[in-house]
Amino acid sequence: MNELKKKLKKGLLITFEGIDGSGKTTILNKIKNNNIIKSLDPVYTSEPSKLFYTYNILKSFFYSKNNDPIEELFLFMANHAKHINNIIKPHIQKRDIIFCDRYIDSRCAYQGATLNGIIPNPINFISSIHNIWSIKPNLTFFIDINVETSIKRCNMRIKNTKFENKKFLDLVNINFKKIIESDPKRFIILDGKQSINNLEEIIVSKILNMLKNN
Repeated sequence: MNELKKKLKKGLLITFEGIDGSGKTTILNKIKNNNIIKSLDPVYTSEPSKLFYTYNILKSFFYSKNNDPIEELFLFMANHAKHINNIIKPHIQKRDIIFCDRYIDSRCAYQGATLNGIIPNPINFISSIHNIWSIKPNLTFFIDINVETSIKRCNMRIKNTKFENKKFLDLVNINFKKIIESDPKRFIILDGKQSINNLEEIIVSKILNMLKNN
């Protein structure tokens, strides 16, 4: 086991965020094969988690524009609750390092956009639901790309979700920036136009630095 990991007093939750097409999943797949990261023996997970029954319901919501956004939010919350209790908490208790592809910030940004104009201050509302019982990330990498690049990448997919349109993603991007401004010390903003090798190098360096200073 990596000596830095042995020194951990508790587990760490590291999340990866960004708008659609930012490259989060590609980057996570890349660092899985990094020898330094392998030595940390991290746990890989994502939200919404595919391991729980709510995922299949949510998946159908991704392609329908006629859903109640409040219902959609609480389906995400139900999936998050199972994810916290069955994956995040147990691994935190075992002093594991967890890498999560999307987490609370995506919910605040995306569902904050779907609830825009329906309830006041939707980001604050969604955050407040999590604050009492959820687990906050120790570190969040935000892969920053512009919406035009996002749309171009999304259009290469076989089928787009309802979220992958410019008007909606403009609002999501604004929401992410607000979230980052409210908690700047937690976020590391990465330029998504960089090569994947450069991003890998930066991410590994930042993770090692956090472990050394933990």
